[in-house]
Amino acid sequence: MGLSGTFSTMPLADLLQWLAGGKLSGTLVVRGDRFTKKIYLKSGRIISSSSDDPTEQLGHFLLSHGRITEEQLKKGLDTQARTPVLLGKILVMIGAVEEEELRRLLGTKAEETIFSLFLWADAHFEFMHDELPKELFIPIALDVQDALLNGLTRVDELHHIREEFGSPRSVLRRSKAQLPAGFDKDSSLVGKVLGAVDGQRSIADLCLTLHASEFLVSKLLYQFFRKGFVAIAKRVEEAQTAAIHGGGSSQTAMAESLVARGREAFARADHAASVEFLQQAIAFAPQDLAIKKLYDKACAIFKEHVYRDQLQPQRIPNLARQMNELTSEKLTPEEVFLISRINGSWDIRSIIDICPIGEIEALRLMKKLVERGIISLS
Repeated sequence: MGLSGTFSTMPLADLLQWLAGGKLSGTLVVRGDRFTKKIYLKSGRIISSSSDDPTEQLGHFLLSHGRITEEQLKKGLDTQARTPVLLGKILVMIGAVEEEELRRLLGTKAEETIFSLFLWADAHFEFMHDELPKELFIPIALDVQDALLNGLTRVDELHHIREEFGSPRSVLRRSKAQLPAGFDKDSSLVGKVLGAVDGQRSIADLCLTLHASEFLVSKLLYQFFRKGFVAIAKRVEEAQTAAIHGGGSSQTAMAESLVARGREAFARADHAASVEFLQQAIAFAPQDLAIKKLYDKACAIFKEHVYRDQLQPQRIPNLARQMNELTSEKLTPEEVFLISRINGSWDIRSIIDICPIGEIEALRLMKKLVERGIISLS
């Protein structure tokens, strides 16, 4: 038995309650305009989750919660590349995290994946009955009703925070208030969030730097804000989708135009441009699975070509210019993140693996940095 549709026709809460009420087993696949997420159920209970959003993948999730370091993640991913062993099991084997703690964190990770789905205005879903992963290192048994309650509570909390802060592009600064005695800005995520506030980086930038979700970072910042330790330096309001994209017919026309440009770029072998155009098209037509399939195809070919011809995974990137020479460059926070991980020993594969923006986007940015003469490869 299969089921498919969109959140506009069957809201997420109704969908999960229907699956739980029927005690169904299988995989719920949800495709948004940028990411695809999966919820695995057995007899109506959630046993695991996965996502191609880097901040929700296990390694970055553990990083954001301060349970592992980037070096440990790199070591785990290097081992995973040589063996069929799951990353979670590898991290337990090398002593980076205890098995029981990992079980608890996997439950939290699944809840955060479900919570993030509540923030999607619409998405296409498909439930594949009795289709489950062949192997799960530590399956969980999360009650759907509990997950829904926590998810809806977090949605309300984030909306309240956004009313105060504005959009994730808003910027906070430290106030003159003195921190409590003994407060360590480096020992925990709480301290690292506060330590990263500099009056210049936005909330979204802080999320990138800390490998963390908007909810986690915003919640901690809001606590600091209420206690007077931080203040709003620049408030950026949420953009209205209709104002940006126009009505339904104009959105469809724009998506079709972008798809055409994506096909043209693909035909002339400009695969990076093709990926960019099709990614923009998905934002205008998030329910169009044909565009998503075309985008996935373009991504696969772009990745194949860029790894083969320009960014061979084993090559070592180096800064081609001094850091003080880069102040005049218009660098995005994502580009700054990539540059900051160039240390003369990590190869392309290692830097891409620990980057919390996704493989395709990281490759596109790395390619541009090479073409702009900011980094060189050895």
